[in-house]
Amino acid sequence: MERSEGTLVRFAGVSAAYGARTVLEGVDLTLSEGDFVTLTGPNGGGKTTLVRMILGLKKAAGGVLWRRPCLVMGYQPQYQRIDRQFPVTVREIVFSGLHCRKPFWRPFSAAQRACVDEVLAECGLDGLSGRLVSELSGGQLQRVLYARAVVSSPDLLVLDEPDTYLDAEHREALYDRLCTFRRHKAVVLVTHNPAAINYAACRIIHVDRRVTEQGGMGLAPSGQ
Repeated sequence: MERSEGTLVRFAGVSAAYGARTVLEGVDLTLSEGDFVTLTGPNGGGKTTLVRMILGLKKAAGGVLWRRPCLVMGYQPQYQRIDRQFPVTVREIVFSGLHCRKPFWRPFSAAQRACVDEVLAECGLDGLSGRLVSELSGGQLQRVLYARAVVSSPDLLVLDEPDTYLDAEHREALYDRLCTFRRHKAVVLVTHNPAAINYAACRIIHVDRRVTEQGGMGLAPSGQ
């Protein structure tokens, strides 16, 4: 399988199945540094499975799936999958995003604590750091999950419907952050929101058992 120096993840003829049911087939897809990719498609079309394979949570049933060794990934799950009654604070959630960089039993360093403070401030969450998840609005929780996803400075950032519950101001701020993030890294965004697709996506991947690709408008291209 040919790979350029900037390749992060590569699918070649990949299929995925749950038991006897095939959900993806013939997937050829490369994710590289600087990419901003949106995944669209119908419910049940395979978007979630494709994301799980990118993250290394689902094995291929066929074909070849390669990830760059020591690739660091950040993931923001769908809001609906979070237990809002879990007794954890905003700051603790964001700290949990650093465990991919260290064994869980080691204390966080001063530099890591400073990084968490910086990300909280960037996302407008520094005044909420001691609040429990149950005390947050839907939009606030989305920003917390984003902060957790980016705090490890991942090479590849994967976000699943991250703009749900955000107002117009915070939605645009999110898109701006993602455009900046992708300059030397990569973003994969699962969304049904045309505004997100039109704002910054340089590649649009439609997932419905197979994947088809088209160029995006990319109104905020890499390097701006």
